[in-house]
Amino acid sequence: MNRLTLFVLLLAIIQVHCNPAASKRSWDGPGPLKDENKHDSQLMDATGKEEDKEEINLDLGDVDEDEDKEGNNKDDIKDNDDSGKDKDEKDNTDDEDDKDDNFKSDLEELADKISQAPANFSEEYGSSEDVIEGDIKMTPEQAALFKRGGWDELVNSEAWLRNHGKWSRTIPYTISGVATRERNALTSSIKMFHDLTCLRFTPKQSYNRDYIQFVSRGGCWSYLGKQPPGRYARPQLVSLASGCYLAVPAHEIMHALGRFHEQSRADRDTYVRIITGNIRSGYAGNFVRRTTSDSQSLPYDYLSLMHYGRTAFSRNGQPTIQPKPYSFITIGQRNRLSMYDVQHINIRYCPERALRLVGGRGSFEGRVEVFWNGQWGTVCDDSFGRNDGRVICKYMGFPDVVATYHRARFGQGTGPIVMDDLRCAGNEYSPFACPMRTIGTHNCHHSEDASVMCQKNVRLVGGSVTSSYAVGRLEVYAEGRWGTVCDDLFDINDAHVVCRQLGYRRASCVYPRARYGRGTLPILMDDVQCTGGEAQITHCPSTPIGEHN
Repeated sequence: MNRLTLFVLLLAIIQVHCNPAASKRSWDGPGPLKDENKHDSQLMDATGKEEDKEEINLDLGDVDEDEDKEGNNKDDIKDNDDSGKDKDEKDNTDDEDDKDDNFKSDLEELADKISQAPANFSEEYGSSEDVIEGDIKMTPEQAALFKRGGWDELVNSEAWLRNHGKWSRTIPYTISGVATRERNALTSSIKMFHDLTCLRFTPKQSYNRDYIQFVSRGGCWSYLGKQPPGRYARPQLVSLASGCYLAVPAHEIMHALGRFHEQSRADRDTYVRIITGNIRSGYAGNFVRRTTSDSQSLPYDYLSLMHYGRTAFSRNGQPTIQPKPYSFITIGQRNRLSMYDVQHINIRYCPERALRLVGGRGSFEGRVEVFWNGQWGTVCDDSFGRNDGRVICKYMGFPDVVATYHRARFGQGTGPIVMDDLRCAGNEYSPFACPMRTIGTHNCHHSEDASVMCQKNVRLVGGSVTSSYAVGRLEVYAEGRWGTVCDDLFDINDAHVVCRQLGYRRASCVYPRARYGRGTLPILMDDVQCTGGEAQITHCPSTPIGEHN
């Protein structure tokens, strides 16, 4: 129950027979699996990974001194002034006819793999004055605004904007009154999240304040995003009444995580046609485009679990929504999370599965790499500046950016160049929300790969820190604040992760019971259970941030 005091003799012994480049590597671990259908034991979760076990035994080489890093190639450091970059124009275009043919054949193949949901899946969607789009629940305050001024007034109101928070990776829950069929569907849905994302749904403990309660309250519905403390949170309800089976519970959980319906995207008219003449009277508002729905730069996803079916809210059994240009495309499946559904979650909640820094001394610096279409790629340094670095660092859980670099400072990447002409304002929550070229298009070479150095998000306090060792009380930066770590379950594997975050090779010892003094900051983490191969301690299973016993 004590704030963790960590003695870490962080070995930084220079070995003359080591390859110095051995310390230049990615600290964000392996990326998401390309084949999301692989056996559970191969899925990227936080337990018992063979790849993590191998990382523990790596010879990580020497620790580089900060003076050496900053003393060389200072001309690489990017100033706030992004001007003065002159480069040759290089073509990177594809043959449009080939793309069109490939697109059509890919869709046909996917349509064969994922079956269409029953055309009359009407039990999933309900209707009442406090439900929009069939299953998004509103508070009474939000419902009053919606009734008075429609969607435009609602989404620009404080009542809407303040109610879309983000959960921690660990989400406590309870189940009350849910029937057997729907309960089994919930169990299967939770397993999908565990298998394919970093999220962990755990039975509520006595000290958990924020949690989801699955109930049966008439229809399938959920609030959008984590609600702030108050009447509609602690617990936050998700209803799974009769008819909420297959992967419908996962659909409602996605709403609770902050996800809109796919067909409400701002760009949806390019991909689907809304047939208003077939929509039931009074329900046309369920098909309005939402400019506030964040697509995270992901392609339009016909196979998303969050997409309406063809006959949603139909008055005559005829289609209300039709894909284009190919009307045969499958929409409205309720069998599983799609590939892009998984990527959407990972971008929002699991940054290490979407972005990593490669080639530095620790997870706080390196070449920026993005996971896209099943492989890791790089970011071109065109227009890349401090605001871009700030967004990247904060998105990955660091307090801020220290420096940005051009010209492949941490080595050239080998995968595709994923992002180019990134122009973040500095306040975006992720680089995927920043203006840029269409993802995957560029006019760059890997000699222009962008890199960053971030402020570290762990520190040792009350002891001593040198270039060869460090000791002190562990403090972590998580969800925008600094705090301490409780010593419950904390062991050497957790310490190894912390030490590597700081740029050292490994930990030597852990001391519990506030050896280096009691902290005054809040306790942010408890029951930490790292395997030892994680890039950051906040990637390890633990209690929700800020909750402990």
